[in-house]
Amino acid sequence: MDAAAVSRLQKTLLQHPQVGPRLKALAQRAVPGKAKFADLTKEQQRWIFNALKNKSLKEHYHLEEGSGNIVVKSALGLLAVLGDEQAAASSVVDQAVVAAEAPAPKASPAPEESRASAPRKRKMTASTSRKKRAQPALGKRCSAAADLARRVLHHGRQQRGLVSKLLKKLVARVDTTFPGMKQELLRDEPVVDNVIVRTLGKLREEATQRGFQSIAIADLDFVMSNERTWPRSFLQKHGYCIGRRAWRTLQGERFQGGATAESRRLWERSRQGGAPSKVSAATLAVTRAVLERNSKPGSKVASVHQNADGSFGRARPRGDQADERVVPGQSLLATPARMWSENEELQSLFSRTSFYKVLKKHFADFREGHRDTDVCSHCQCYWRHLVPRFHQDWATVHNDLKSVYPNYFDHFNPSNFADCGEEADAACKYINSHCARYREERERSGCDRLQLHTFTEAPALVLLRGHRSLLRSYLWHMLSARRQQECLKKLMTPEGLPLEDSLLVFDWREKIRLPVGPQETGDMWHAQQKYAISCFGCCVFQWEQLPGDEAKMRQTYLMLISEIREQTAEASNLMLEQVLAMANVSRAGCLHFFSDCGPHFRSAESLHHRVMQVCFQRKQTVRVNFLGEQHGKSLLDGAFGTTGMHGWLGRYALKKPIHSLDHLLTAFKAGADEAMALDPEGPRWLCEKVDFGTHRASEVGLFVSTGFKITRTYCMMALKPASRAKKPVVHNLVFSDIAIPAEGAMSYQIQMHTREEPLEWKRSYLEGEKTWELEPPNPGDTTQLCRKHESQKARPPPDGLRPVKTFHERVQSKARRAARDKALVEDRMLSLASAEGKLEAAAQRLGIALQRVLLGSLAMPAQVAVGCCQLELGAFSEAARSFGRCCWLLEALAPFNSYHARWALDAFCAASLGKLPTAESYGAYARKVLLAHCGSAPAAELMARRRGLQLPKAEESEAPLPGEPEVTCELLEDAVELCLKATEPLELRALEIAVSGCLLDLRGAGGGVGGRLLLPLPAHVGEAKVRLAKDRRSLRAKFPRDEKGEKRCVSRARHSEG
Repeated sequence: MDAAAVSRLQKTLLQHPQVGPRLKALAQRAVPGKAKFADLTKEQQRWIFNALKNKSLKEHYHLEEGSGNIVVKSALGLLAVLGDEQAAASSVVDQAVVAAEAPAPKASPAPEESRASAPRKRKMTASTSRKKRAQPALGKRCSAAADLARRVLHHGRQQRGLVSKLLKKLVARVDTTFPGMKQELLRDEPVVDNVIVRTLGKLREEATQRGFQSIAIADLDFVMSNERTWPRSFLQKHGYCIGRRAWRTLQGERFQGGATAESRRLWERSRQGGAPSKVSAATLAVTRAVLERNSKPGSKVASVHQNADGSFGRARPRGDQADERVVPGQSLLATPARMWSENEELQSLFSRTSFYKVLKKHFADFREGHRDTDVCSHCQCYWRHLVPRFHQDWATVHNDLKSVYPNYFDHFNPSNFADCGEEADAACKYINSHCARYREERERSGCDRLQLHTFTEAPALVLLRGHRSLLRSYLWHMLSARRQQECLKKLMTPEGLPLEDSLLVFDWREKIRLPVGPQETGDMWHAQQKYAISCFGCCVFQWEQLPGDEAKMRQTYLMLISEIREQTAEASNLMLEQVLAMANVSRAGCLHFFSDCGPHFRSAESLHHRVMQVCFQRKQTVRVNFLGEQHGKSLLDGAFGTTGMHGWLGRYALKKPIHSLDHLLTAFKAGADEAMALDPEGPRWLCEKVDFGTHRASEVGLFVSTGFKITRTYCMMALKPASRAKKPVVHNLVFSDIAIPAEGAMSYQIQMHTREEPLEWKRSYLEGEKTWELEPPNPGDTTQLCRKHESQKARPPPDGLRPVKTFHERVQSKARRAARDKALVEDRMLSLASAEGKLEAAAQRLGIALQRVLLGSLAMPAQVAVGCCQLELGAFSEAARSFGRCCWLLEALAPFNSYHARWALDAFCAASLGKLPTAESYGAYARKVLLAHCGSAPAAELMARRRGLQLPKAEESEAPLPGEPEVTCELLEDAVELCLKATEPLELRALEIAVSGCLLDLRGAGGGVGGRLLLPLPAHVGEAKVRLAKDRRSLRAKFPRDEKGEKRCVSRARHSEG
């Protein structure tokens, strides 16, 4: 069958009312996919075409003569050939019915044969007659079977389940009568190895018991059921048992068509328990709005992972990289903590740590803010001023022209321009040619043409031409900088640098300030502002010959340091002479110099050095290249960072001091040796100190050319001079990517200037003596501190004060810190114990997150009380603000650390012993904290153990009863500190404290506070310091020791012992 006939057959079958839907379902099952604007995709249509082409279907349709139409004779048979199982079953049954109803074929008469050739007939015996009678007859029995099949099919169209039940019973009855017949009838039942199925069933059971992810078990069920084609009863018979719920899940829509891993992961996440997620489209929109208000476009790109909802998360270190994206980064202008604390709407949506998680998962393109340093001022002016001003003026011109002639821009194509220069050029061309090209339309419009052309178009054209010229100039600056950078990058590669050429990239680094060391005194810090060392860096790329005919590009870094702090053209030329000698730069080929556009490199004096002292004396071609203005960053900036205070020098200064130039050179060499040992095949490092003498050169040479401006060129080439030439031939190439000069050689002169007086080099200096290098004073020497001590020793310090804290003082400091922490815990327990039911109800209305923490802080009861009053008064916004302040105070995370878990366990113990007035609420709160921290099972075990703990009676009796004060005493070195804690607010005026020896008497005016305490040592109230806490329920009093009373107590004790 040719392709045209197959196409007509395909079109006819797809339009057929019975065959079309089933054929589409077959194609969609064979080739998964969904078309946007049609029923089938191209791949599915191609599958139908190939199936019709390869299958033999002629007996199921015929072609009408004359019209050429295709008529389907048997739709079920055609679908059965194509692979439809349901159609195949119906077709087979129909064929059986037809065969059963058909009459028995009559035997055709045998041809006459001659008697001689005819075989002799065998005589029928009794045995043969019995066998013949035993064979089943075909007539009435065959018609009965046909009638039965017809009835089954007739009822099967209405009651499918009844037919299935009837056939199952029939097969079971046949298997009972004829054992083994069921296997012959049901040959389509899958045959599997029982050992393999039983092993996989055991694996599933172990995975379920260990608590593995159910997604893996669901995948195993999906595979073991042969993609849901094998029944559950069959799997259970062979030892692979699947529960009813798992089987219903397997039959759901999630597993249809082979679910992807991402959809299966989402399904698994939806089946897990826990609180619902706070992240939604609305919360993400609020978060994005806050971030955009506190950010600006960054200068770096961000590598992120694109989520399903379009947000950007952090790039995944492992796994599929298909969803990785590189997007423009956003620089935050405030820290995430500050944004969260200053925005009440964010506080109502997330806690602070949840806000951090949302930033990592959905807003990874927002990075920590940074400052852009060493930015080109021209580029900054272009982006910050010229571009916005052009857009503003272009919008004004657009409105002015449309106000006079509304259809003025009908023919203007506002396509995406590469930059503002192209847009300004297109605008100028359109306005300039509009009058000539659309004259007839302007006349028909009826607008004021004089006003349009003279007073609107002309000023607009002048303004836009000025913008275009300015924008083109700044864009040319950017393009020039990029051209030079690309040429430098090309020369630094083995493919870009010719075999005999050499490349030198050099620059001055920031001055190195000395002295530095492991310990820096104040004098050393002041000296760093004056004593600075100059450092000249250079990187040399040249070819190194290997054994044989091979060559390898060698990279050498040179660091030259000097005390001469001048960074002039003369100093740069002397440094380059040192580089050429130390690096042993080859004299063959071309010598490429690359530097920035600083005046110490791009000057007449530097050109004289490159042309006359390098090119002419070395007899070598020289190309002098400069990077763009304020775009002179190169690989040397990275080398300066590697060798600076954050690299070699910083690591060396942690161990040894760097006080002088020799120390600095030692530090550089140590870092160079370490780097070359770690990477022997990498770049070489050479470090030396350089001294130019005391005076500068008396004669200076200048490169002078009429009409030549050195600030307008980025590349000059001096050709190798001839043998008798007096000076080299110089070409101005302007850019480094131009190989052949467009113009002839330059005419130039060498002018020599002689200085009238010799000039000395400016060096780094230090005023005064270097205290860090002085020897320590010897015994008996008189220093400034000795004289100061002699003049001030008549005024002694207070008793007990030492120059340095003793070990005993440090121990006491730690003990006081521990006592303060303990007092904080006790205060929180008291505030929790005094919480009222109304406050508890208010806290419960605030949500689960706040319910865990609001009742456990000193300020929380007051804040909750204020919020409750505001709610009762109808001030809902103020109440929300009060509750938001509660969240800000405790950050909604206090119960989630071990400190609060231990505190909650102690609180639960105290509540179970009945020491607190609100024991029920106290115990409920403690249970919530424990459950939030360690889960249900560990929390139940901890509480069970604490309930079973037998506390001694003495401990219970010593515990303060509710409503009574608690008094503790602490012995200090020079005093006795008393801590009083009460359940009611205290008043200092109504409190009387009397001390008599070792007995302390407390009396309150209202009788609420009172009692006596036996102090460990005698004290007196003369200089006592009393301090009341903010909650007015905790009082601390510090009584000085009574030394005389202590002596009397000691003498009485000795007398009693005697």
